[in-house]
Amino acid sequence: MMRKRESIRKMLYGVGVIFFSIGLMLMGFYSDLNLFGHTNKLAGVSAFICGVLCLSVSNFFRAPRNKKG
Repeated sequence: MMRKRESIRKMLYGVGVIFFSIGLMLMGFYSDLNLFGHTNKLAGVSAFICGVLCLSVSNFFRAPRNKKG
């Protein structure tokens, strides 16, 4: 069970980082990287939000800490 949770967490984290970065590039946050010059800003915002959601959901798939005491 724990291996499955760990692999889901890693996958969500990787996808989240990719969407987060692409969203920032599409919104024009990085002025040096003009890879997507003529795109709609809404596409960037939606990719950014998907990235943030994937990153926050991946945090819930962590292994529980052992509480001694």
